[in-house]
Amino acid sequence: MKPRAVEWLDLNRLNYVYLTAIREPKDNVLELVIEQAPAADFREELEGLGMSPDDPVDLDPLLETYRIEFPNYVAYAIRDESFARNDTSEDYLGTLARLYRQSNFLDYVDSTSTGLRTNDRLQHYSLLCLEHVVEVVSMGKPNLTLLEPQ
Repeated sequence: MKPRAVEWLDLNRLNYVYLTAIREPKDNVLELVIEQAPAADFREELEGLGMSPDDPVDLDPLLETYRIEFPNYVAYAIRDESFARNDTSEDYLGTLARLYRQSNFLDYVDSTSTGLRTNDRLQHYSLLCLEHVVEVVSMGKPNLTLLEPQ
């Protein structure tokens, strides 16, 4: 079966993900792999919903894995989620997978690069993972693929 293509903002239907791999397979190509977090990782949250820690947790048995490729990235940053700050002056769509219209990271990249933003070609994508926050500024849309379960 062929892997299925996905749109960036479609990732927002997931509750939590882990960043499990990051690499640059070619010059200026960034590849990320994210995995949906199992419900068992959120036992404390489930307890808050009235479930006992001894209750079997069998939610989401088939967890999804995605490969995300940015074919023309300009800059990226990865931060420990504990140190990431949410700035209310920024303008974005999405929750877990964000697409920014205005952001401090986009301003930083614009001010330290060769002026590509004047053509409105740069896009800022952000992914809020468990343990990591990934920021990517790219000249094009990322290619997202839902991978087959292994």
